[in-house]
Amino acid sequence: MARVLKILRSFWFNLLAIALGVAIGLLSPEAGKSLRLVGQLYLSLLTMTVLPIVFSAITHGVGQLLRSGQFKKCLGYLLVVFAVGIFLGSTLGLMAGVFGKPGSDLKKAELKQLGSLILSAKTQHPAADGHADELQGFLHQLVPRNVFRAFVDGRSLAVILLSILMGIALGTNRSKPSDHLLETMRGIYETFFRIMGWILYGLPLGLCCIIADYVATVGAPILLVLLKLIILFYSGCLVLCLVYLCVMRFITGRTFGTILSSLKDALLLAFVASNSMVAMPMAMQGLEENLQQQRKVVELVVPLATAMNRHGYPLLFALVTVYVSQAYGHSLGFLGLLQVCFASAFVGMASVGPAASVAPMAAVVISLAGLPTELGIVALVETSAVVTPMVAMTHLFGSCATATIVSTIEKHQEGDSGEDRTG
Repeated sequence: MARVLKILRSFWFNLLAIALGVAIGLLSPEAGKSLRLVGQLYLSLLTMTVLPIVFSAITHGVGQLLRSGQFKKCLGYLLVVFAVGIFLGSTLGLMAGVFGKPGSDLKKAELKQLGSLILSAKTQHPAADGHADELQGFLHQLVPRNVFRAFVDGRSLAVILLSILMGIALGTNRSKPSDHLLETMRGIYETFFRIMGWILYGLPLGLCCIIADYVATVGAPILLVLLKLIILFYSGCLVLCLVYLCVMRFITGRTFGTILSSLKDALLLAFVASNSMVAMPMAMQGLEENLQQQRKVVELVVPLATAMNRHGYPLLFALVTVYVSQAYGHSLGFLGLLQVCFASAFVGMASVGPAASVAPMAAVVISLAGLPTELGIVALVETSAVVTPMVAMTHLFGSCATATIVSTIEKHQEGDSGEDRTG
């Protein structure tokens, strides 16, 4: 029995399940679509454990760091790493667009197809002009009117804000009830982590159903028109992931193989499920158990970075803006590119959800560059199914790299403090 369970959690068995899903989607699209319900139910099972894990992990992590006197230092390091990450993403997006030229030399047939999509987008996606509403919606997502409703609706940003505030309250209140509640948070974290471990034995079935449905429903014609844009985006994300990997190799001293082995299941799940939050607990486990990163830092940084330090969207928004400028024959110039870089970084960091749902946020960046927004929205909506998986995987990998950097700095600071006290 133990051997069977080990096989079910095997990375290669999961890859076999994905290959089976691809075969089902290609050979029998109807069968692939019929598996959608099973895939969605499995994702719901995973998702139900994520918010309790996020809430308890951040609350416990903030409380522990405050009591150890390291919270301010950790927060300072975190902000610096966050800033470097988002600007690295937007800069790579600009470079991919400028040198890759995805919007230049479009053929007449491609322009005609894009034109028809833009005309339909004006009626199907009226949110193109609702930039202010979209930004206000983000703020409403961040600050909940009802704490319990935030959990019910799955509003991760609101839950994270509540977790930070509760962790600060517990960390600054030195009393027995607060001590017990802080330990209770740890117990909640471990309990839901164990539940997720049970659910993960069904991961091969879930992956097979999700992939079969995806392959059966994705539309090919428009993807061919936007193929160069998609290839450049994937290339930029792979460069980002390579940077993350090299940074983690340098910081931890572990081999590339060890790092990838520790995170491969989490990254695979994030890609297939197109959801970095769902795979986040697995990534935290890999960082703590296999890479020996500090638990209190990992529990705080990974959820925060996964929800609020998204590197994939800054890259995507910058790339799409350059694509639109080239398609309309508009030269951005150095100052225009600099503006796009900053706007993509800040707006992309605040974007949550699949590429189609954040299209109005991308329209904010495009409009700031003085360009029509419809083509950018069409590009994001039509490529969402292909782009979002890579966005999710990049976000998760970036969160792991961020946690590794902050954890290592904290470890060195603790070591230096210990040496000073000894001396």
